[in-house]
Amino acid sequence: MNKFSLAAVVLIASAPLAQAVTLDGLDDNNDGRISVGEWLQLGPEMNREQFYIIDTNNDLVIDADEFNAQTNDAGLLAS
Repeated sequence: MNKFSLAAVVLIASAPLAQAVTLDGLDDNNDGRISVGEWLQLGPEMNREQFYIIDTNNDLVIDADEFNAQTNDAGLLAS
């Protein structure tokens, strides 16, 4: 497991109430994407660096393809 994946698993696993993190659960405005603001609402453990790593096309939103490519069914980062 690379350095990013391990850190991401720790960050996402420590999300409030240890609930599965889902795109729909983070998408407050229901536009099908996660903005930096929506991401940071998870709490201080969800930092901007984490967001930018998942946002692979650097368009400042995490879309379903990016989210699904990085996470498993439990909302944890895939290794």
